[in-house]
Amino acid sequence: VIDTASLGEDFTVAEVAPAKEFLGKTVGEVSAKLKDRVSLVAIRDMLRDEVRFNPRLDARLTDTDVLVVIGKDRDVHDFAAHG
Repeated sequence: VIDTASLGEDFTVAEVAPAKEFLGKTVGEVSAKLKDRVSLVAIRDMLRDEVRFNPRLDARLTDTDVLVVIGKDRDVHDFAAHG
């Protein structure tokens, strides 16, 4: 987890480095693995200092990307730890 913000009692938005297994995959492929535990709301490209909100399903993740996800505290932290 790179950064987090609480959204109330049990919800968090967080910036998370993508797991190595996600690099080169599309947003659609990664979203399918999230199984509604967390929602991918944006991708921040650290190299270009750009944020893509509601990223296209065919966008591919690179090693300079950070995922912005939202969900229940436990699910966000589990995703950050295990992908």
